[in-house]
Amino acid sequence: MPMKRNTYDPQTKAAILAAATEARAAGKPWSVAFSAAREAGYKGSLQGITHLLMNAKKPAGKRGRKPGPKAAVKVTSGRPLKVAAGTDSIEAMVDKLVRERVSSILNKAIATLEELR
Repeated sequence: MPMKRNTYDPQTKAAILAAATEARAAGKPWSVAFSAAREAGYKGSLQGITHLLMNAKKPAGKRGRKPGPKAAVKVTSGRPLKVAAGTDSIEAMVDKLVRERVSSILNKAIATLEELR
């Protein structure tokens, strides 16, 4: 059988909250805040007063998960990206190697064609 929910009129609730928050603000433990709330008219448990105080501090708002940040749009200028330092020498070496091999093959082909003339 579920327990009856205690409802307090606004004045009693304000007195309960004031007594408990004063005790907690003074650095007293929850048990002392609970005793102060009982004297002010609180009828619940120690765990109940902790929930009452924690929920009293929160403003009533929209429930649920907050939306995340918008996805960033990547803007490009249309120009190719700059290549990291040191890759220029690698590209130059590859270019030189290709030119040497192609030119040597072309020179051999030209020499063969001239012999056939």
